[in-house]
Amino acid sequence: MAGEIQALFNKYQQKYPLYTKDAIVDLMLDDGVITFDTANKIKQGVSLFLLDNDLFKPDKNNDFNITEIMGGNFNTTKTNPKTHFNRRIEPTKQPKTQGDCWLLSDINALSYKDWGRKAIHDAIVPDEDGSGGVTIKFKGSPLKQKEIHITAFQIDEARKSGNYADGDDDMIAFELATEQTFRQMVRQGLAERVSDDKSMQNYSKESSAKYRSYIWAGVKTDKFNQYPISELLGIHTYDVDCMSVNDYPSAEKDKDRMLKWFSQNKDNVAVNCGFSLVFNGYGDENSKDYIHGGHAYAIKDIVYGKEVILTDPHYSDYEIKMPYDKFKELVGHIIFSFKNSQVEKQFKNSGLPQDYEKKNKRSKENYRIAVEKMQKEEQARQDSIQAEWHRRDEENKKELMEIEKNRTQRKNIEIQKAVQKIKNAKSTNDFKSLTSDYATLNSKTIMAVLEQYPDIVILFDKEASGWGNGNYKCQLIQPIIQALSDKARDVGINQEIISEFEKKCYNETNAIFYTDEKIIQSEVEKMVKLIKSKS
Repeated sequence: MAGEIQALFNKYQQKYPLYTKDAIVDLMLDDGVITFDTANKIKQGVSLFLLDNDLFKPDKNNDFNITEIMGGNFNTTKTNPKTHFNRRIEPTKQPKTQGDCWLLSDINALSYKDWGRKAIHDAIVPDEDGSGGVTIKFKGSPLKQKEIHITAFQIDEARKSGNYADGDDDMIAFELATEQTFRQMVRQGLAERVSDDKSMQNYSKESSAKYRSYIWAGVKTDKFNQYPISELLGIHTYDVDCMSVNDYPSAEKDKDRMLKWFSQNKDNVAVNCGFSLVFNGYGDENSKDYIHGGHAYAIKDIVYGKEVILTDPHYSDYEIKMPYDKFKELVGHIIFSFKNSQVEKQFKNSGLPQDYEKKNKRSKENYRIAVEKMQKEEQARQDSIQAEWHRRDEENKKELMEIEKNRTQRKNIEIQKAVQKIKNAKSTNDFKSLTSDYATLNSKTIMAVLEQYPDIVILFDKEASGWGNGNYKCQLIQPIIQALSDKARDVGINQEIISEFEKKCYNETNAIFYTDEKIIQSEVEKMVKLIKSKS
């Protein structure tokens, strides 16, 4: 089955010939036929032939059929990974960068009730053939397809990715099934992705791969700002947005009345809740008891007037005890899931004002305005930071230009002084001093000298002619030969050419009786010309 992903990629490329490689990869990711990890590897240049193990293995019940797309059947000898489904929810840990706390908290809240556990049990049907897969039944799904089959390969891939709940394959199956269902709901125009909202983009784009997940913040419909998984299971819910408690005089009392009703009917109602994005948190940040803003929690128990016991999907086996009054003050929204229609009716007849729906809608609008304001303030802060960095950048550029200008001036002065000393050298002592100074010049400076004085070797001969000065002239010429050799290596000139250049020059500088500077000058000019052609 070598090259399966390559073949699948080619099929997409034929279907979308104008798409870029990355756009095709994103489309494959949206269709759920490759994982986030695989998409990233492809974009980073990993060979498609090496990625077969990362390919999802959708079953015949999946909305997206690889066999159909590929135009044939693929046989595999891969051993099915081990999975474990006991049709109940066990402690899990949510990755802190994944935005499906709403989903996990909803399921966790259901798992605390007898009727909720039954709903979860009935929704999970492990494969009877021992293949390790499972079917999730969403009887409340708005799609025609109410059953989603998840293969053992998908479960295994999800575990390895680190993007799904750790600790329970049943919970991972719910995540994958919800993701596939939401993808189809969006495609069929039945929902919109919450993570496409401007108010969510700064949060969901922390990771571009995870941002593409359909369970990051979930989806919304006309009825739900965030579609509850309880609804997919056929359980009716009621979402109360209570962020703006000062919207109307009775808001605080209404919230208290709802929580009191819940405490009196808690066996028949599963509740999860959230604290708004503009909430700064409550408690010790370094403690498991810390309550985060923009995060969902399951309510495990409530003692009216005393405390509310929460569980955080980051570690669902730990109980957080929050004072009742503090919870009532800070909670942003509460989602009630009812055992049956009678309980739902009791809730709606429990004393809520008749125009509560209107007030709840107004509260949601205020929440949206508050989030938009926060986003604008954050954007203004980021713009201010960028402007300050730009200003500093410009200052640094000017400073660096000034430094470079001064350095160039100093180099030119240094070159001029070096050449002037050559011209002024008349005596043996002058040449001894000149040789000492010249030896301190680096190869870059010597190259700069050659730029201004290409015939410098002849200049040495002219200014230092006469018996007794040959040794000093050679000591001045040798740094030029070395500097040219170094530069030639830098620009990629063949070592044989460099060695031949050095041999011809050093034969002259090392001559016992007579040094022919014209030969050296000729070789220097050839090498300078060759270096310029390569630069």
